[in-house]
Amino acid sequence: LFLVWYLPYFHARTSSENLSASFFALAFALVLNSPHLRIATFMSGFYLALCFESRYQSGILVAGLLAWLLWNRKLALSRWLTLSSGFLLCFFLARIIDYWGYETLTFAPWNYFKVNLLQGEASRHGVSSWWQYFYFFIKVLPPLSTLLFAGTLVAFFKAPKDPLTWCCMPFFILHLLIAQKEARFLFPLATFAPILIFKHPSLLLWIFRYKTLSRLLLLINAVALLVLSLSPAKSEMPFYQFAHQTLPTGSDYFFKGENPFFMNDRVPRFYLPQLGLGKKLGEIAPDTSRESIFFVSMNWSEKPEEIFADRRCELRYSDLSQKISESKWVKRSKFRPRILYECFRVGGVGR
Repeated sequence: LFLVWYLPYFHARTSSENLSASFFALAFALVLNSPHLRIATFMSGFYLALCFESRYQSGILVAGLLAWLLWNRKLALSRWLTLSSGFLLCFFLARIIDYWGYETLTFAPWNYFKVNLLQGEASRHGVSSWWQYFYFFIKVLPPLSTLLFAGTLVAFFKAPKDPLTWCCMPFFILHLLIAQKEARFLFPLATFAPILIFKHPSLLLWIFRYKTLSRLLLLINAVALLVLSLSPAKSEMPFYQFAHQTLPTGSDYFFKGENPFFMNDRVPRFYLPQLGLGKKLGEIAPDTSRESIFFVSMNWSEKPEEIFADRRCELRYSDLSQKISESKWVKRSKFRPRILYECFRVGGVGR
């Protein structure tokens, strides 16, 4: 289960979705496997509150588990009190943190719900059809992702009494109804999907009847696991690493159009603490007294020799060669190359 191709990729990177899924997994394991231990029940409630506070949408997972425990009478009244005390302790600690952070008494979960759903703030970041998630799982890594998604849906209907079904199916339905859709919103579901499928393996058993198909799926999973485990989450990371190691503090760099150093409309200070905001050509003229300046681009057609006529420019870095960058398959993708030149005064010393 731990070798499903995307799980290491998810949980090696901090996000509210993955954090809430991890807390939920801890709570789920404790309350189901050690309900007779008071400390386990208390910590389960504490982790359920952490799950909710990490990402409020994961409250659906919490509500599903509590409903299953109540319907199946898995906990005695004393254990419910213990579970509730752990949950409420964490919940009230979170309100204290809210007061400290916002500097006023506020109820952050309600504010989040009001602004994003009632006032429609979430919809301003994009609206998608209810079937968008089906399309995403079909295209992300076919046929493996398609079968994984189909297996999860089959498990929902094959095992309606399973506690994970009670938690994950409402979570999935809720996200179908919410207008804004992003793949990361379903990371908690993707975390528990392999467990559901292996617990109710009707689709897996059908697949493993065909040795060629099962071997092909295992090979795809192994390759994807290796690539995702060894690759950065963002394609810009090698470029940032080179700039971090190469560009001296206070370097002048120039660009045309979009700033290639930007990530989400800002310079990522964690990777590039020494860089300023850069200077957009046409708005600020280069300092002619500098021995060398840097020009960054995401387009091979931008020739620095034509922009800085009084300087001699050398290519210092490129993600891909010009020939590969201008190929049809790269142009069809969302990948945009990062290109870095260092431009020296004529008569100056190059590298």
